[in-house]
Amino acid sequence: GRRLRVGYLSADMCNHPVGRFLLPVLKHHDAESVEVWGLSCGPHRDSITDAIRSCCQHWREVRFGSDLEIARLIADLGLDVLVELGGYTGFSRIGVMVHRPAPTQLSYLGYFAPTYLAAIDGWIGDRELFDGLNPTDRQAHRLVAVERGYMAHAESDLPAPERANGIPFRFGSFNHSRKLSRQAIDLFCAVMEAVPEAQLLLKSVSFIEAAERDRIRDRFGEAGLASERLVVMPWVEGHLNHLASYSEVDVALDPLPYGGATTSCEALSMGVPVITLASEGMVGRLSASILASSGHPQWIARQGQQYVSIAKQLAAEGPRTTKQRMALRAAVQLSPLGDGARLASALEAHYWHMASEALAAPR
Repeated sequence: GRRLRVGYLSADMCNHPVGRFLLPVLKHHDAESVEVWGLSCGPHRDSITDAIRSCCQHWREVRFGSDLEIARLIADLGLDVLVELGGYTGFSRIGVMVHRPAPTQLSYLGYFAPTYLAAIDGWIGDRELFDGLNPTDRQAHRLVAVERGYMAHAESDLPAPERANGIPFRFGSFNHSRKLSRQAIDLFCAVMEAVPEAQLLLKSVSFIEAAERDRIRDRFGEAGLASERLVVMPWVEGHLNHLASYSEVDVALDPLPYGGATTSCEALSMGVPVITLASEGMVGRLSASILASSGHPQWIARQGQQYVSIAKQLAAEGPRTTKQRMALRAAVQLSPLGDGARLASALEAHYWHMASEALAAPR
């Protein structure tokens, strides 16, 4: 006879991947059936924080105090479902969950593995994501699989998805340079060997430092890529300028073993295909999950040679025109990935089901 009370506990309710992926969910929760508490335990505040806060009926700052004190505060709210979004990351207050301030407690979005806490009743993901788990991780928690994808990406302020003139066909990676592992570099170089006329463009926030640019150049040189085929883009200020840089890339290469999420969504939104190798664990399936829910599973490789084959096929189609980019953007926006209302409704259904189970369980 009342609305379901749901709380989201996070240190990243700001311009952070967790905050950005949470926002479409909060915007589309059904206010007639779900009452939302934002429980913020992080130090950062920005425009994304303001947007998240405006979507919550209630807001609590829970950064300070012991785990038990915060658990007591949350328990007094009478929540039905508490969703933690940080795992063991910086400023997270996952220790609060041990005191079980809510009858149903779930883990979602912000951590790359199971938490292994008995106090966590379920781990939210999707089938593509969970298919990469080893047997031990698969049994750590109840797996709460959201149909058609466990994330949504909705960004309205986007520059035109244009293609820069006067440049050759380019593969690119805008992922942080720390994700350029030896495996990723070898795979990227295999692509470049298979498409000898192409260039590889790399962009990372860490490239503001000359030493990091030089380090990455050296690593690709050691792997056999000629220096004239590697373009290291300097750091640019501003989100729109960052997105506009996709005009210089025709196909995005997802790294491994830790793939992208934000970067993959950005590339698709700018009309750039993403190639990923579905590998182990949650981190190895992030882009695979995104591509599946965006309606483009044909760009998911299941082994390295297939990754190279997909790259060759896309390169054979030539540079991505502005028309092609606009068509891909439109398709993604109309897909389950672009549908925040779809995801919010699916999560609500899981919340209601698990909260009802908890209510019916013997005490």
